[in-house]
Amino acid sequence: MEEPKNTVQLPLPSVTASSRGKVISLPVKAGNPPPAATGGRRKPQKRHLWYALYFPQLSKLSDAQQEKYLKELAALAYDFSASVSFHSLSLVLEIRSSLRYFGGIDAVHNKLKPLVAEQLHSWQLPGNFLYAASPTVTGSLLLARGGHNKLVYQ
Repeated sequence: MEEPKNTVQLPLPSVTASSRGKVISLPVKAGNPPPAATGGRRKPQKRHLWYALYFPQLSKLSDAQQEKYLKELAALAYDFSASVSFHSLSLVLEIRSSLRYFGGIDAVHNKLKPLVAEQLHSWQLPGNFLYAASPTVTGSLLLARGGHNKLVYQ
């Protein structure tokens, strides 16, 4: 590596009494008032509950077939959540917003389980799947892929 031609460093600006304690305003996104405007409290963040469905039986299929089947399973899931994401051999649904409508997490699971099992059977695949729910996508996927079949609220 070649040495730079000019190695002179510019001096740092000096700190004066008038520049100490100077408050600058940072831009604020619309809808997000600064903490001072809310009395030091931030608005509570929307809490999510992610329900992961893991289908290990799909691993024996081609990538194109896996994608096709996951899309068809997602169509079933859209009846329970408007937010469905695709992951390797898995679907993840945001279901907190649906809990009151369906009567709780157990009701969501009990309504979705036979629909998914029936669809898997129609493809001559085992009808079982692994599932988990937690406040994070990663937590739900890890629990489901680990075979824990847990529904965790917090």
